[in-house]
Parts: sequence; structure tokens; C-alpha cells
Amino acid sequence: MRLNYCLRAVSPREVHSGTVVAFTKSQAPIVRLGGSRRMSRSVCLAALAGVLFGGILVSCNRQTNSVTTASSEAADGEVHRVPELLVLSLRHQLSDGGFAVADFDGGVPPQIESTRLIEATTNVPVHNYRIRVFDEADRAMVSDDVATEGDHLDYQIHFPTPLQAGHRYVLLLDAQTGDSILDAQGRPQPEQRLEFEVAGPREKAPAVAPASKKRRRRRHGLLLIPELRGAQSKVERASLAGNLLGQDAKEAD
Repeated sequence: MRLNYCLRAVSPREVHSGTVVAFTKSQAPIVRLGGSRRMSRSVCLAALAGVLFGGILVSCNRQTNSVTTASSEAADGEVHRVPELLVLSLRHQLSDGGFAVADFDGGVPPQIESTRLIEATTNVPVHNYRIRVFDEADRAMVSDDVATEGDHLDYQIHFPTPLQAGHRYVLLLDAQTGDSILDAQGRPQPEQRLEFEVAGPREKAPAVAPASKKRRRRRHGLLLIPELRGAQSKVERASLAGNLLGQDAKEAD
């Protein structure tokens, strides 16, 4: 008995999606199989197994590519999460009301105009910080400060008098408490120290009047007695004092 069978080829996508492979009877046979029906079925089952195995390999390859892509995206995400280093910049108000940025990249302290207003700006938001300005004697300057916080920090410092020409100053950004400044994610950031100089001939610091010294006079108790004030020597004073004491004794008797 001869049977005409046709094996329909299926794509790996059909195999992966669960499409059932069917054997159909064809009027234009591709292969004429001789022998028993058992042999024809064995050949068809072997072909079907090959198609299924090929689909499994394609599916595994796609899953491997997906895992690789996901790993690459995760690695890129880790790179983008590297904390940004804190950078502090400084600008000062000019005599015409405008502002100029101080350049600290030259390796030497930059010069600025004598001013009563300077402004410090960070590139990232910060917490647990304080900003102070010190003079050449390492004394903190008196100032009226205004802080504006957001995606970065703007810190304005108003001085009661203009900074002195020819003098150097240091702006220090350090931790308010503990050891480190913190960014928005709570990660530690290093302190910032900016040294600058005011342009112009050096001004002398205002002279401080010395405190007046009062002369302290030491007066002996006996000199309070009117009779002893006119004595010219210690001998005369002793003699007068003895006489006065004798008179006091007689009066007491």
C-alpha cells in the first residue's frame, strides 16, 4: 500500500508560539514512501523532531540576547549614578552694579574689585554646610548672609564695609556638624576653600587706640591724718604718730 504524505515546513516563530504541526495529504506528492505505514510515520516524526529542536535553539538564542541587552542597560545605569563632585564658584558685585566671576584655574589667587557683596554658588544641592569669609589674621568676617537652596546653592554675603584693597581673604565651605558636607543623596562631599585678593594698593588697617592706663596711687593709712600730711620725712611722721597715739591714750584714761 502506498501513502502520499507532505510535510509542511513551519517557521521557528510558529514552533515557539505553540502552533501544531500537521501532516496533510497532498495530491502532488513530494516524496513517495514505500514500505509499511510504520516506516513512513517514523520518518515524519523524525522530521518533526528536527523542526522542534531548531525552534528551541532559536528561542534560547533570543532569550540570551535579551539577557545581554538587559545587563548592558543595567551597567549603563550604574555609570550614570556615579556621584557628581562638588564644585564651588565665586562672583562679586562691581561698582556699576554688575557681577564678575572669579577665575580660580590660574593657580594663583584671583583679584577682585573692592566690594561689599560676594556670592558663592555650588553645582549640586548641599546639606549640613556653612560658609564663612576669613581675613588675613584668620578672623571670621562680620556679614549678613542670604542662602537660596534648590537644585544648587546660591549664597550671598553682604559686608558692612567694602573689603580692603590689597588684602587677601578666604571663603570656606565646610561641614556645619560632623566631618563632611552632604549632597542631596546624603553622600559626603569635600570642603571647598577659595582664596582671593582685592585689587589696588594695600590699605592700612584702622589704628586701634590703646587703652588708657590709670595710675594707681598707694597711700598709707596714716597719711589720711591731717597732722601727718605736712611731715617731710619718715622720722618726723613716726614722731608725730607717736605723739598722737600718746594723746589718744591720755584721753582714754
